[in-house]
Amino acid sequence: MFRLWLCRRRGGEKKENKEIRKMKIVNKFVTFLKEVKIEMKKVSWSSRQELIDSTLVVILSVLILAVFIGTCDFFISKFIRAIIR
Repeated sequence: MFRLWLCRRRGGEKKENKEIRKMKIVNKFVTFLKEVKIEMKKVSWSSRQELIDSTLVVILSVLILAVFIGTCDFFISKFIRAIIR
C-alpha cells in the first residue's frame, strides 16, 4: 500500500498512463494491419492482359486529346493573329 502511494507521489502514475497509451496505440495499429490483410484478400485483381489493354486505352485517349487541343490552339492563335493585324 505504501509502495503504491509512493509511486503515485513520485509521478509513477503518469508513467503508467503513458505506457498504457502506447500499448493501446500499438494494439490499434496491429488490429489495423490485420484488417488490411483480410480486406486485401477480398480485392478482385485485374489480369495482366486487362491491365495492358486498359493502359493502351488510356495512352491512346491522351494522345488523341493532345492532338485535338494542339490543333484547336494552333487555329485559335492563327485566328487571333489575323484579327490583331
